[in-house]
Amino acid sequence: MPEPPVPAWLRGLPRAPEYRPTESEFADPIAFLSRVEREAAAFGICKVIPPYHRPSRRYVFAHLNRSLLSSPSTNPNPNPAASSDSSPNPTPSPSPAPAALFTTRHQELGTARRGRPPPQVLKQVWQSGERYTLDQFEAKSRAFAKAHLAGLRDPTPLAVESLFWKASADRPIYIEYANDVPGSGFAASAQSHRRPHKKRRREGAPNSVDEGEKATGWKLSCSPWNLQAIARAPGSLTRFMPDDVPGVTSPMVYIGMLFSWFAWHIEDHELHSLNFLHTGAPKTWYAVPGDRAAELEEVIRVHGYGGNPDRLASLAVLGEKTTLMSPEVIVASDWYNTLV
Repeated sequence: MPEPPVPAWLRGLPRAPEYRPTESEFADPIAFLSRVEREAAAFGICKVIPPYHRPSRRYVFAHLNRSLLSSPSTNPNPNPAASSDSSPNPTPSPSPAPAALFTTRHQELGTARRGRPPPQVLKQVWQSGERYTLDQFEAKSRAFAKAHLAGLRDPTPLAVESLFWKASADRPIYIEYANDVPGSGFAASAQSHRRPHKKRRREGAPNSVDEGEKATGWKLSCSPWNLQAIARAPGSLTRFMPDDVPGVTSPMVYIGMLFSWFAWHIEDHELHSLNFLHTGAPKTWYAVPGDRAAELEEVIRVHGYGGNPDRLASLAVLGEKTTLMSPEVIVASDWYNTLV
């Protein structure tokens, strides 16, 4: 099946700069970001591709599950799979690692006013969703994607975005998204920035993660870009914060499916934000330069909130992170012509 047509406004959006640092450049994240900041600031966002191979899904899931289990917001699976061996004296086998459970949120996408712009841009985000293990949520995500990708096998990011914005003007559908979950897919011991001491393994003992996968994962986890360590890196002002602030000095995990969305917002305390895609399909981000934030807010106030004269009230609503507005509205505004 052919891919859907890409709207002209979407195809014409400028792409943020993409950087591929060498291993030596990658060794000092604060110095690297300082070098590229002037160029990236003109877009409000940039993409940095590590000089290492991407860790395997298995490696990421193993460390993410371990991280979620250590968080008070997740709990071990209370019903681990029982052995199916019915022999009278089964050979003892190691107990499977417990699977962490995390809670999703329900998101609404679309409007009942088919073919017409929605009357407002606030979308429902229900705090309580369902509880899943990583494997369970991945299975549900795959089924959801199969049902909503209209027969496309390997759609391009632009094709997915086209389907997303089309769905935003169609009948409502409901998506699950786990956001603001304390945790990380990086190895926790990487905070020391050293490879752990290699222990001798008994011949024939099972190895849950291949050595190659470990090497790749540890290179990233032991680098100073590990999100569990970078807030305290030399040169970072957040290293002087005495207390841990989730999402600022320690990472949070976002576990999404097709069409998961996050609202327009300004980062906490107007700090830079660093996000790492551990595994899964690509994500698409939209951004404007930080020095044009007030003008973006004005576009949202006028075109999204019906020109609400109370600017402080508009800012308060925007701060609730429930505002989903197509960049097409921004592109069509007079302000956009001064941005590009």
